[in-house]
This record gives sequence, structure tokens and C-alpha cells, in this order.
Amino acid sequence: MKTTLKKAIKNIPVCINNYYGDPVIQWDNTINKLKKLADEKHEGIVSIITRGFINDEKAKELAEITKNLKFLVIVSVSELPERIEPLSHKERYQTIKNLKKAGIKVLPNVRPIIPEENGRPEVLESIFKNLADSGVDHIIISGFRGDDNLIDKMDLDKKIEWSLRIKIITPEINKIINDLSKKYNIRLSRRVACGVATEFMKIPDNPYYLSPQLVGCDSCPNYLMCQGAISRLPDPKLIDFLRKVGYDFEYTIEVPELCQVEPTKRTECPSCCTACYINKGPKIRINPEQEITLGDTAFIRFLTGVIGTQDGIYDPGGDTATAKVISNFVGRPVHLVNSWYVWSRQLNKCYGCTYCITEAYKIEEKDFGSSPEDLYNEIVEKMEEKGLLDD
Repeated sequence: MKTTLKKAIKNIPVCINNYYGDPVIQWDNTINKLKKLADEKHEGIVSIITRGFINDEKAKELAEITKNLKFLVIVSVSELPERIEPLSHKERYQTIKNLKKAGIKVLPNVRPIIPEENGRPEVLESIFKNLADSGVDHIIISGFRGDDNLIDKMDLDKKIEWSLRIKIITPEINKIINDLSKKYNIRLSRRVACGVATEFMKIPDNPYYLSPQLVGCDSCPNYLMCQGAISRLPDPKLIDFLRKVGYDFEYTIEVPELCQVEPTKRTECPSCCTACYINKGPKIRINPEQEITLGDTAFIRFLTGVIGTQDGIYDPGGDTATAKVISNFVGRPVHLVNSWYVWSRQLNKCYGCTYCITEAYKIEEKDFGSSPEDLYNEIVEKMEEKGLLDD
């Protein structure tokens, strides 16, 4: 079991300093984490997501440290006005150029798109032209978690309820984006996990391929490969491991079903795509009586390649990233979000963007997580203490 578990954990996708506080703001901390992952020969995808400026010197430093990692930088691009996002847009395009010149994979994420701001045709045209001029041929497109009133500081309860449900892009803006994609020969990915997987030509760590009509699978070069994952089966040793650390579940092998939800009715579906409990398929279905979060379902999915779910589970806001069962087992919080295992130092300051949903919460400076190898060592130590290892 130890060998199988170690390999699975070494392949978990990791995002560095992706909580409140941009990884560029805390550069030394970010670099130290990346060095540790490189030293430990982590085999999964590693990323940082930034709005910050990475100059030539920093880009070269990143390239040297991460040369043996499956590494990429996701650069958030928006061209939103300064009153909403007080950051230089020119510097972000220059960051893309600097990273590409250093030989680092870079994937722009055009987000958030706010209809009356950067959702206007002339602004979207400017974004696509600037990206093309920066040598970009593939981007992620994300909508806005919230409605127009969020810019004017929404009522707190409404803000949390609306903003955490789903990212929305209107049909009108979608058409403009699709036309610009063809004009500038820039491929689109509708989800972060899909974009990242396309860059590395691998199956996404999120099962969005089960909802092809929602994420534009028909235009994705990876989709045929993704279809091969629909019926994949987990390693029996990992199923055994999940039971030993406390997960109470039924492993079901059903003929898979593709999601039938129409894109215009996405918000009416109660389930999260990444932990779908509605459609049939190979799933690890947690006992409804066991207290879990979406962090637990992500841990199960990253480890086994199979959807972890529980009847009725969704994103209610608040702390959904702490995987309760594995956290209780190792004796400290283990955080996972939809697309990443979290290893982050959270700061109580960032760039002051007005749409940031973290303004709805009290933010404190705090460390989250560890390297995956350290997590593996903690798990093995606890299993040995409890006499749960059989090899």
C-alpha cells in the first residue's frame, strides 16, 4: 500500500500560495515552496496563479528552480478599470512575455468578465489582441462570481450566496469571445483544470468531460483522451486506504451517464460538477451520515481518479476546502479546492480588487498545508501508530 499511496500523492496537482495574498507579493515564500517540491521530485502539476508582475530576473529564477517540475504560471488578465482592479494591465502582458522568454509554460486566465465593464466588445477585442501580441495561443475564460451590484458592495449575505455558486458568462459575451478566439487563433478552455490539462496533454483532475455541453468539450483537442477516463477504475489499494483512514463509503461501478443540464440552466442544478451525485458512473459515494466537505471529495478524486461524492453535497460557502476525514486522521487541516491541493500562506493583504469574495470573511495571516511528500509521511506515521499498514 505504501508504494501505491506514495505514487498517488506525488501526482496530486499542487498550487502554491493560491489563497488570499498573491504568490508574487510573497515571492521568497513562493520560491522556497517550489524548491522543496523540486527537491522532493514531485510528479504532479505545480502552479502559481498571479496578477503580479514577474520581471526577467524573477522569470529566470522560476525557470531554473522548476526545470524538473510540471510547472506553469496562470496569469490573471482582465483590463478592468482601476476603480475595480487597481493593477497594471501592461505589466501582466509583459509578465506573460517574460515567462515565455524564460521557457516557462504560461496560461492566461481572462477573469473575471463583468458585462458592463470588460464584457464590452471593444475591451474584449483589446484583451485578445494584447494576448495574441504576447505570443499566446491558449487561454482560460472565466465569468464573474456575482452580479453587477457586487461592484457597489452587495449585501453581505447575498454576496456570499451568489458569488460562491458559479461563474457566469452571458450568451452574448460568449458569442463575442468565440468570434475573437477564431479571429486571433487563440484556443479557449472554460475551466482551469481543463486548460492546465491541455497544456500538459493529460486527463484533467476534474471530471468536466462528463459535462461536455457546459465546458465546450467539442472544441477541445483533449476530449478524446478524456473520454477514456469516463470508465477508469481506481487502484484497489487506494480504496482500501480510504477505508482505513476513516472514509465510510460505497464504491459503485455503474454505466456512466453524461450530464444533460442545459448551459442556460446551470444554476438550477443543485450539484457541483466535480462531486456530481446525480448522474451514474464509477463513484465513491460517502455515507450521507458522515460529515465531509468538498475538500474530502477532491482528496478522493485526486488520489483515485474517481469522483468522490455524497448525496446532496454542494458548495454552501464558508470552509469547504478542509477535507475533514483526512484532516482528523493526520491531526491538522488538509485543504483541497476543485483543481488543486493547497499549500499556501494566506496574507491579510493583497491588491485590493473590489470584487474579491474574501472581503466577505475575516482574513488572517496563516499557513495552510504542506508539501504532498510531508503529507504522505504524516499519513504513514499515523497508520503505523494505529497498525493499519499491511506492507
